[in-house]
Amino acid sequence: IAPMRLRRAIRELRPDAVVMLGEAAGSKRIELETTAWNELDFRIPDNAGRQITAQPVVVGSPESLASTLPFQTLYEKLDALGHAVSLSDDAGRYLCNQLFYTAVEFLGKGDKTCPAGFIHLPLEHDYPTERVVSALSEVIRELRSAGPPGGLRA
Repeated sequence: IAPMRLRRAIRELRPDAVVMLGEAAGSKRIELETTAWNELDFRIPDNAGRQITAQPVVVGSPESLASTLPFQTLYEKLDALGHAVSLSDDAGRYLCNQLFYTAVEFLGKGDKTCPAGFIHLPLEHDYPTERVVSALSEVIRELRSAGPPGGLRA
């Protein structure tokens, strides 16, 4: 259901950028995901009780797709501001990766192109909420400054 809702939202809203967020339990860093994988392999059931194993996100699509966010620039900016940040090429094979792959694959078609990517955030006890908000504010600032003439819509 989530991939269908995501595609519909992109079609209807025509965003200037799509930044998806998820929690990374055990991580102490903000992880800028660089690669979405065309594989679902749920180690636990999702909220609907489905436990999908060894299936593609999108049948017939490439094995992996790169984030279209300027992740290297985002990494450098966040690092310079003192954030614990890393680049990751493994968004897992669960719901975060499913939405990440769905968005990048869908936006790569037709006239819907805009940057899209995924950021995994540490849990609050590992990285304070105010620091996460600060980092995400910087991501938005960077995307607005790098966006189309006139900047991204708020």
